Amino acid sequence: MQESVRHGNQRFLFEMATGTGKTLTSAAVIRLFLRSGNANRVLFLVDRIELENQAKKNFQNYLAPDYHTVIFKENVDDWRKAEVVVSTVQTLMFNNKYKRFFKPTDFSLIIADESHRSINGNSRAVFEYFLGYKLGLTATPKDYIKNIDVERLKATDPRAWEKRQLLDSYKTFGCESGDPTYRYSLLDGVRDGYLINPTVVDARTDITTKLLADEGYAVISQGDEADEEQEETYFARDFEKKFFSEETNKMFVKTFMDNALRDPITGEIGKGIIFCVSRKHAAKITQLLNVYADMMFPGKYCSDFAMQITSDVKVTPCFENGKSGLAKNLENGIGFGSSEFFVLRANPDRVLPEYIYYIINSNRFISEGTPQMTGTGGLRRLTKDFVLNYPVSLPPLDEQRKIVNQTEEEIAIVEQNKRLIEIFEKKINDKISEVWGE
Repeated sequence: MQESVRHGNQRFLFEMATGTGKTLTSAAVIRLFLRSGNANRVLFLVDRIELENQAKKNFQNYLAPDYHTVIFKENVDDWRKAEVVVSTVQTLMFNNKYKRFFKPTDFSLIIADESHRSINGNSRAVFEYFLGYKLGLTATPKDYIKNIDVERLKATDPRAWEKRQLLDSYKTFGCESGDPTYRYSLLDGVRDGYLINPTVVDARTDITTKLLADEGYAVISQGDEADEEQEETYFARDFEKKFFSEETNKMFVKTFMDNALRDPITGEIGKGIIFCVSRKHAAKITQLLNVYADMMFPGKYCSDFAMQITSDVKVTPCFENGKSGLAKNLENGIGFGSSEFFVLRANPDRVLPEYIYYIINSNRFISEGTPQMTGTGGLRRLTKDFVLNYPVSLPPLDEQRKIVNQTEEEIAIVEQNKRLIEIFEKKINDKISEVWGE
């Protein structure tokens, strides 16, 4: 990196295999820039809350007490006191916070973690807003320019060419040659003893062996005529798209279950992830895994050993829809519910339960909380940290009661008008039906 700087570069790309210490390397770079005076403050961008918390924790371990690290959303008013500011890109994008809270010159070094995805799309505006040195970290850089006819694409589809440039990791970080500033590959990590090569288990069947062969897997089927037979040939790319084999899926599942790592004490299978061809294929594999798990561990799991996580499997978006409740007059003061609830208990000496209830149902609370949700697809959930750290104005109890009463009066008016609208809509529909009936 120092050599690259000497050549006048201000953008750098570190391509490092997962598990080889990108965060530790980042800390070393940050210390180098701060100690040498080439940076007065550093912005570390991530695209997951888990990565945000992880980065803060690691930087505190590596850089303290010499340098102070904060998470921006937890220190909105005093982030300037820190040398290292960590934030999700989504936090800065929301309501253009990056423009409202920062000047382009506030950070001398901007580091984008998982840069192959974190600064794509609209997030790119946040990254490019700031001036100074820029470093991208990734194990899987995206190469959207390699092996294409650049001149032809420029002439035929300029917008496609522009999009490819924006998405290309090497172009973004000034490594147009296709060589990153620094590369530490999986093979390097294995050679140096930091990583372990994956273990390959043979799960082939006669069918998959033929699907993988150049000749493909030939199937004889009945033609349109009674005495007509036709041959169709399938290849690996056709599996679970054009060609389906229940026995093959069963073999995949059995191979995984028989070879998966076990907990040395309980004998249970450790965490694992299986990538499937499609959503339907994922549903099949999930069902087979649960059936197999019930045979291996009778009665231990209730069809939840395996869980399908795809974008069409939804958890009811209760938070985004403003679904919440106010518990009153509970017998013995006790209630029960789902493990997914956040239960807020009001201190009667300081705050009214109704006051808190209307705050968490406000558009502002929901709109600020939605970008902070974690998880994938339809399994996104609000984080505990967002709820704990959400700032709430707390006027005296008398003032809270006035606010609650006024809110409830206005809600009553809204509900009354909704009822009137329903009545008039019914009258209109009845009249139309009457006219059409005549």
